[in-house]
Amino acid sequence: MTHPNRDRLVATMRRLAKMKDDGPPIVTLYLATDWTEGRKREATRVFVKNRLRQASVVHRVGQDSHRSLVQDAERIRSWLEEMLAPAMQHRAQGLALFASSGRGLWERIDSPRPFDNQLVVRQVPHLLQLARITDAAHAALLCQVDSRSARILEFSLGGIAGQATIAHPDVPGRHHQGGWSQMRYQRHIDWQRAQHVRDAAEVLVRLADRYPEARILLSGPPEPLGKLRSVLPKRLLSRQPADVGLGQAADVPQVARRVMEWLDEEDREAQRRLVREVLEESLAGGLAAAGTEESVVAARQGAISRLLVRSDLELSGWRCTASCVFGAGSPPAECPSCGRACSACDLAARLAESVLASGGEVEVITADSALDDVGGVAARLRFLVT
Repeated sequence: MTHPNRDRLVATMRRLAKMKDDGPPIVTLYLATDWTEGRKREATRVFVKNRLRQASVVHRVGQDSHRSLVQDAERIRSWLEEMLAPAMQHRAQGLALFASSGRGLWERIDSPRPFDNQLVVRQVPHLLQLARITDAAHAALLCQVDSRSARILEFSLGGIAGQATIAHPDVPGRHHQGGWSQMRYQRHIDWQRAQHVRDAAEVLVRLADRYPEARILLSGPPEPLGKLRSVLPKRLLSRQPADVGLGQAADVPQVARRVMEWLDEEDREAQRRLVREVLEESLAGGLAAAGTEESVVAARQGAISRLLVRSDLELSGWRCTASCVFGAGSPPAECPSCGRACSACDLAARLAESVLASGGEVEVITADSALDDVGGVAARLRFLVT
């Protein structure tokens, strides 16, 4: 998927994933912005306040780290009050914030999809929820066409990223009276209608060429939709445009909901195929890993090209405080590689961060029993691990 909004998000996520864990702590805050009611705004305010207070107690050790966290908490509370103001209008459905005054970090990301409310304080950013919306980016182009108008919507990051309208209101409807003059008039009408479809196709092809991985969706009455397909070039038809049943009179929010439902179901099916392929490859001894232990070994060697991880997975793990290695289970007395101290960590998040930092991709799987059977983690590999 190549939409520029997604490209910027992926670049930001990779940059955050490469941050070292030897500096002041980083506050990662994810919020859903459904704040139309006062009680929801107050619930968000209380949630953030309580989590920041808990984090301040846990991270009291280390004067510099504590000072950085105190400054972050003050700035976050002030920023949140601005976000929660009743007059504030939020186009985004979710907000992500990465903050560390000691590192000069303040990164806000707006999401067209809601996050689960979460506040984490760690030495590195917590990126799993961000990876989830990036994975569900849905680069798609929808062309709705009828005899007089066409509307093309661009979808990216789970929402509408752009819109184009082609209107020919002067194209008359069909007439059924006889006579030679009427036949000439009807041919003129047919030419106008055909030109309208060609204009819509031209815009669609231009956008499709710009986003070569975007899914192509078509909607409209049978006659104009058939004409549209007949003028599309082979390179676009090879992308197998799908017909989706949408009323031309539906407003943009209704269309967006229907398209996102369709894309979500397509993605779930694609995820099921991907999990099956990776597990079959692992069973055959190929370039794949299945299960926590195999995936950890592969990630530590930078061998993972694509990590598959369940969205709700909770894995206990440990990491070397010198960023040397990490592993599953309880922390050992000392790092088996460098001998330094180890601390507990969220292993699913640590795996995702390691893969992103090494240039790999993270696929957050919403539901798949086959992946559950191997512990909720699998991976495609760049090379065989030893």
